[in-house]
Amino acid sequence: MKEQVVLITGVSRGFGLELTREYCQLGWRVFGVLRSKEDAAPISSEFGEVFIPIVADLRDDSAVKDIRLSLEGKTDSLSLLINNAGIGGTGHYIEDTSCSEIKELFDVHCCGAIRCIQAALPLLRKAERPTVVNVSSRVGSINKVSSGNLDHIPLSYGMRMAKAAQNMLSASLYRELRGTGIAVFAVHPGKIRTRMGSPDADMSAEQAAKRFVSWLPDIRLEREFGYFEAGAEEFVF
Repeated sequence: MKEQVVLITGVSRGFGLELTREYCQLGWRVFGVLRSKEDAAPISSEFGEVFIPIVADLRDDSAVKDIRLSLEGKTDSLSLLINNAGIGGTGHYIEDTSCSEIKELFDVHCCGAIRCIQAALPLLRKAERPTVVNVSSRVGSINKVSSGNLDHIPLSYGMRMAKAAQNMLSASLYRELRGTGIAVFAVHPGKIRTRMGSPDADMSAEQAAKRFVSWLPDIRLEREFGYFEAGAEEFVF
C-alpha cells in the first residue's frame, strides 16, 4: 500500500498537535507547519522520523516556497492537506472592532490557507483520492449567525468574517478542481476547549482529533465537497 502523507498547519498546540499525534500513530508520514524551530523540537522528539517539521510564516508569501522546498525530495505525493492554523479575535461589538485585527485574521485564515494550497497542489495532484480540509468553524456559517443560532456565545467580527471568507475559499477551490479527484471540505472540528474555544466548549482537542480522523475517510468515500461538523451534521453555508 502506498504511504499516506499529510501536511498539517498549526501543529504546535491544540487541535493541530492532536491531529499530528493521531496520524503519526496511524503510521502516516506527517509534515507539520510551525512558526519556529523551538516549537518543532518537542514534537520531533515525541514522534521521531515520521514527523517532519516545516518552519514557515503563513502570513508571508515566502511560505509557498518554504513549504515546497521542505516537501521536495521527501515525498512524491500528498494524500491530505489540513489547513488548521488560526488565531482568535477580540472585537465582539462593532465599536470595539479593529480593522487591523480583521486584516490579520484574514491573512492567517484565508491567505495562509491559500499559500499552503499553492505549495501543496502539485503533490496533491499525484495522490490517490487526495483531500483538502480547511478547518472552519460554525461561526463562519452566515445561516447560523443571521438566524440567531449563535447569539448565546461571544463572537468576534473578525473571526466570523474570516471563517465565512474561508468557507468561500473552500467552495471556490472545489469548483475549480471538480473533476480532478481532489476533494475539498470545510470542517468545524467541534466545540473544543482550547485558547480559542467558546464558553460552551464540550470536548478536548484530543477527543476532537480522534473524532475527525475516524470520520474523514467515511465522508471522503461519499462526498467530494461540503461544510460539516466532523462526526455530526452538515452545515448550511
